[in-house]
Amino acid sequence: MWPLSSSVRAMFPKFSAIFTALLLCSCADTSPARAEESDPIEASEGNTGLVFHLEPRELSEQMALAQSGSNEAALRVADHYALSELSPEQSLPWLVMAAERGNVRAMQNLSYHYGSGMSPKTDCLQAAKWWDTALSQASESDLEKYGIRDQIAQFTGEQGSCSSLGPNYSLKRTNQSLRD
Repeated sequence: MWPLSSSVRAMFPKFSAIFTALLLCSCADTSPARAEESDPIEASEGNTGLVFHLEPRELSEQMALAQSGSNEAALRVADHYALSELSPEQSLPWLVMAAERGNVRAMQNLSYHYGSGMSPKTDCLQAAKWWDTALSQASESDLEKYGIRDQIAQFTGEQGSCSSLGPNYSLKRTNQSLRD
């Protein structure tokens, strides 16, 4: 489920990505040893001090962990660039790294990035690629947890930025994933 109401998302589509990321991320324990153990949604509950900035040393450590296979480290680096440095473009390689390794949150963030036009232009085919990947690889609970179907409906609906994919894209893809 999206943590923001549809009216708020409609009024501030780019800001809802930041607010959603704020709610999905957690920096309660930033030590590299705990990077793979934390669940961003569960860990963020009750944590009022979400901080996405990484100091240069910690950024280097997280980059090294990400390159050696840690999806959580890749997401921390992506969050640092997107939310602390306000440079979504710099976050893309780190999101792609985690998404290609099967991380559903990264797939959701990538599809939002491309579907909302956070890149220089809206790229609905890239958004669809990551929606399709999430629908084919993610568990039902992860699809619900990260709001994949809601995101597809939002972007492919009549007023959505990716409505060009067709009015039945969401329904076809959702039903297809339920059959698989």
